[in-house]
Amino acid sequence: MPRRCRGRRRIGRTVGSTLLAWLAGCGPPAQPNGPSPLASDGCRLPTSPTAVVPDTVVVVVPGPLGSPSLPPDSDADRVVARQLYLPLIRVDCRGELRSSLAGRWWSDSGGRVWRFELIEGLRFADGSALDAAAVVASWRRTGFAGGGVGGGRLDAVEDATVLSASALDARTVRVGYSAPVASPRGLADVRMGVGGPPGPDGRPAESGRFRLGPSRSDGVAILEPRTAGTVVRVVGLPPNADPRDRLAGTRPADVLLTRDLATIRFAAARGFEVTPLPWDRTYDLVTAPGLTPPTAPAAAELEALAALAVRADARPATASSGCPGSSAAGPTPRGGVAYRSDDPIGRDLAERIAALTGLAAPPRWLAATVGARSAGWPAVPLTAAALERAVTGSTPVTVPDRAGTGSTTTAAIVSRASATAVACPAAGPARLPLIESRATVIRTATPVGLLLEADGGIWLEPRP
Repeated sequence: MPRRCRGRRRIGRTVGSTLLAWLAGCGPPAQPNGPSPLASDGCRLPTSPTAVVPDTVVVVVPGPLGSPSLPPDSDADRVVARQLYLPLIRVDCRGELRSSLAGRWWSDSGGRVWRFELIEGLRFADGSALDAAAVVASWRRTGFAGGGVGGGRLDAVEDATVLSASALDARTVRVGYSAPVASPRGLADVRMGVGGPPGPDGRPAESGRFRLGPSRSDGVAILEPRTAGTVVRVVGLPPNADPRDRLAGTRPADVLLTRDLATIRFAAARGFEVTPLPWDRTYDLVTAPGLTPPTAPAAAELEALAALAVRADARPATASSGCPGSSAAGPTPRGGVAYRSDDPIGRDLAERIAALTGLAAPPRWLAATVGARSAGWPAVPLTAAALERAVTGSTPVTVPDRAGTGSTTTAAIVSRASATAVACPAAGPARLPLIESRATVIRTATPVGLLLEADGGIWLEPRP
């Protein structure tokens, strides 16, 4: 028998068959082109029926906010992309599979091949048909079908790669995996959002409830509802800005996403609604090939990093898997620990590890990696592209050391989605999970309903 719609199935016998199918992830949402959950959905933060709805609501997200694209680059871009480009399915905050563009899905080959039936009558914002061929074309444009999923694995639990995608007919998408998977939850990733034919500016047509409106300034995205509803103004917050400023004054932001503990406590003290999202980001220490890999810190050391090294809601990494790396082939070079310049948590961790490397007796888990040194490594801010070269590139990134003579980055703090499996190439760098972080959503009023996702994302549901 085919395996169908592996969603939630436990529910009282008095519920009708249509509702049962919808809760199981088999039936279409109430409205096309956007998830519309039941009012009793435990992952929905509803609006207040008595709240005054303004013409525009303001949502502040951790920046930078660039030009919306597929796949999105930053946390802020992911928030915007999630509203504009829907995936086939979604995974709510409880881990349940839900309908999005696909009304039902099933596997009849042991989990290696899955089929997804699109909801009838879907359209992109430009009016073109959102059919199975358009889904496959979108994935191919972004490199997520027909040759591996961007070189990575979206289905981390199953440790499998999407190898192929094809349109069986106008409404059915066939997805082939490298190994059997019990659940196609990786296709809910925001990077798998479906975009339509690119417009004159090269941006794909929107598949979600919103279309991108004109913006008058950088770092701001205007989301206009495709039907009725409130306009949403999404503001990217620069890394050096204090989020608390956006919660003060007579017109605070309607919704603010933050990982900053001081801001979370400030919001709670003012009586705002504070809701932690699922743990979604893992921070790894990556060391260059050829260095003696760091050993796993003791539990107390990880607790200290999570509690004292960063100014964010954090806990010790729960993932036990990393990459072992290779043994040192020679003396430790002059080095530094790099981090992405727009990532405050990465900066905090890098600065803490830089301080530890400068101790006369570094902690046991770092001692062999650092070697005998007269001074510690500097913490080095890099752009996203430069950090990627420092971690994976064949040419090391050279930066000024504390003496100004130049040094090679020998370690880096790298963040990743916690659900993403880590690939460990042969003779590659050592990778050690350190901490996990989560965002918190703050609502100062309730004109915006929210759906919470398993990966820490949110869907916006402004009231009409």
